[in-house]
Amino acid sequence: MEYIFVYGTLLKTFNAGVMRSVQEYLHFEGKGSILGQLYDLGQYPGLVEVASATDTITGEVYRTNNAQAVFAVLDEYEGDEYNRVVKTVKLGNQKEINCWVYVFIQELHPSHIKIINGDYLAYIRDKVNESNY
Repeated sequence: MEYIFVYGTLLKTFNAGVMRSVQEYLHFEGKGSILGQLYDLGQYPGLVEVASATDTITGEVYRTNNAQAVFAVLDEYEGDEYNRVVKTVKLGNQKEINCWVYVFIQELHPSHIKIINGDYLAYIRDKVNESNY
């Protein structure tokens, strides 16, 4: 079994078509967190590896019973802006597991905003609430 950690538009709340296309191969394991920094890149976020990272990014962990099929689809979706790498993810029960995660590898620009709390879903909800005022 292999695991994948998602933290942005692949979160189940967003109901992305790409995730629906491979849902038969995925089993939700629970919430998790990973060290790194998260940036708003415009239409989606990017996890950036930082050597001295103390920031935590929250997301979801899925187990796959067909990694080849899942990653054939997700690798294409993520494109050349991201590398898929194995990282340690801490589950809600504090257990640590190795998961595949997509890491942003392009240069950050001044327009890329750091998501301070590392929670993309909360960040989007805050933006929506702010725009309603």
